[in-house]
Amino acid sequence: MCDLKHADDGKHRKWTGIGNATIIENIGKLADSGADLIVRTPVIPGVNDSAEDIEAICRILSPYKGKLRYTLLGFHTLGFGKYDSLGMCNELRDTEPLKPEALEELKKIVAKWTSY
Repeated sequence: MCDLKHADDGKHRKWTGIGNATIIENIGKLADSGADLIVRTPVIPGVNDSAEDIEAICRILSPYKGKLRYTLLGFHTLGFGKYDSLGMCNELRDTEPLKPEALEELKKIVAKWTSY
């Protein structure tokens, strides 16, 4: 199981502190090895919640269609307390949880990708 949070390397770096090239390379290696692989994207409002964002990730994963499972995870605020307890800055503090209907629309994009 691994997370691919953004197709755009710069945006991935901004939000996670690292680029996505190694993650994408490792996804390819694992998919080609026959490993049981699940790739997840936590969908965060204002970060990667547009149809274009999800379509771009699907394009990255398209060479491995049939070799992995791809799923979207809805953003929630359950972990916010950890930032406070560790004295860390939470750049997403004012971000509202993802609306279920918004996640369902994005899941339709993923379903189209997995069905062709």
